[in-house]
Amino acid sequence: MSMPDRPEGRILFRARGGWGAIAGLIAFQAIVVVLVGFLTPRAALLTWAVDPIAYRDSGQSLLAGLMPYRDFTFEYPPLALLPMVLPQFLAGGEGSMEAYRWLFLLQNTLISCGIAAALAWLALRGWTPGSPSRVLAAYALLVVAVAPLVAWRYDILVGLFVVLAVLATVRDRPTLAGLALGLGALAKVYPAFLLPVFLVRHLARREGLAAVRTLTGFLVPVALVMLPLIMVGGRAALYFVDWQQARGVEIESVVSGVVLLAHLAFGANATANHAFNSWQISSPLADVLASPLPILTLVSLALVFAAAFAGFRAEHGAAPTAQGDLLSACLMAVLLVVILTNKVLSPQYLVWLIPLAALRPMREAVLLALVGGLTLAIFLLNWPQLLALDAGMIVLLNVRNVLLLILLLWIARGILAVATRSRRP
Repeated sequence: MSMPDRPEGRILFRARGGWGAIAGLIAFQAIVVVLVGFLTPRAALLTWAVDPIAYRDSGQSLLAGLMPYRDFTFEYPPLALLPMVLPQFLAGGEGSMEAYRWLFLLQNTLISCGIAAALAWLALRGWTPGSPSRVLAAYALLVVAVAPLVAWRYDILVGLFVVLAVLATVRDRPTLAGLALGLGALAKVYPAFLLPVFLVRHLARREGLAAVRTLTGFLVPVALVMLPLIMVGGRAALYFVDWQQARGVEIESVVSGVVLLAHLAFGANATANHAFNSWQISSPLADVLASPLPILTLVSLALVFAAAFAGFRAEHGAAPTAQGDLLSACLMAVLLVVILTNKVLSPQYLVWLIPLAALRPMREAVLLALVGGLTLAIFLLNWPQLLALDAGMIVLLNVRNVLLLILLLWIARGILAVATRSRRP
């Protein structure tokens, strides 16, 4: 059950002029996204930012009456078409790439503002360890660190669904929380990995009905969208699942980083090749290291969920700040496990983390911002050098991946500290 709001805190916040700080920080991150979009050369949309072109093509296909998976290839879950088709629809169906570009940028800017507003709401009601200004400052910092990815990838929409799920949970609306996660999973699969955290939280608090409502809220939109697609398109409706499973080891993944280090130190065979709309690393060592990743993912997630159960039981009835801190920590830990144990680590995966990282202590947000900066240094400024297996870029890639691992261990330590309280007399 959610804790009651604290109106005296909101009144004090107004008296201190805090609302002006909230508005200013929300506006600042929006300006950053728009400015980055404005400064992105159109030619870049044909290189590193090629995704908007593919998004537009998919939007045009849908507006032409074609069905995804059956009539045109689509590598994402079906609801990913929503942020792709809306700018095309507003551009008039056959609008120019230039019009699509600006409408897509505006759409993502507004979504980012929505996330910022939801974060401020949580902070105002004491569900974060910091003030609303601190939370929004952290979010603005993170947006700056990965601004091109916020501007030109659709992942920010899924971040909004995740934050809305958190908001619904703290407001004791489990069905809505499940609904938000289900919609998010239909756009980008990863919110499905977060669902067990919400279920574990309810079970640890002996809220069985709330767990059922959360699960129902998740399954209903997934069934309503996927079943008709499967009935019409058959197995083709699961193309996005087959696509991900068939992909090789992406060059920025943790496994790839280890292989590239072995290439530098011991001359291990490794070459970069383009497949599945990404650059992958081909190496016998990569095949060996990638084979146990699914087991590692499952074991790591099981450990997180077990620690989360103990932690939520220990924190039941605690102040909102402690409950919110534990919830954001568990969600962050799950995402980091999925990202680090995956054979693919695309730059936009960092966008998954930034809404939740803003709810964490500032030191964790700063560390993630550093990771974002290193990612852009590789992805935007030195991509040809990485593909050429340049020694400096290989080292930088591994530093980035190690920092992500450190962030996971840092957060996991905090979860375990809370979980062990339940065992103390």
